[in-house]
Amino acid sequence: KTLVELGDPDLGLGIDGLLGRLPEKVLKQGRVINIRDNIRQRLGASNSPEAAGPGAPDVVPTPALDLLRHGDSVADGRDAEAKSRDEPDLSIKSPHSKITTLRVRVEGGRPLILKMQFQDSVRDLQCVVAKHLKLAEQDFELRTSFPNKAYTAMKDTLEDSGLVPNATLILRRLV
Repeated sequence: KTLVELGDPDLGLGIDGLLGRLPEKVLKQGRVINIRDNIRQRLGASNSPEAAGPGAPDVVPTPALDLLRHGDSVADGRDAEAKSRDEPDLSIKSPHSKITTLRVRVEGGRPLILKMQFQDSVRDLQCVVAKHLKLAEQDFELRTSFPNKAYTAMKDTLEDSGLVPNATLILRRLV
């Protein structure tokens, strides 16, 4: 009999499940090593979204995710060109900011995982989702199923809206 046939609950995880149980980074001889990527390569798994399977979440790039991955090197976040165009500053305000994990269920698509700061606004969240899915912001709303609520107060922070330390949202198309 194989170990799977013996009923070990951890064996049905698959590569992503296994990697999810490992720390993202470790220190070895004073160097930070991305352990998940190294093990993924040794297992021969691809890092592409298609390799993760149809139901695997799609991790959306955000400034908070960059901070988690790269530390203080992204604290400023904006390049000189963006600053000169007077674009809004969505960069990390403090390297010690509190970060929330948001899961957005998309009908007919892969779920999204977003890392954002507690002080980011609902509008910031909606902009990131719209950009990632190539939708207009007015074409959808973000809701929770319990409590059944639509998040329409765009100036509220994620913390004020109760979307911390993590939350699951549903993207509902309006058109």
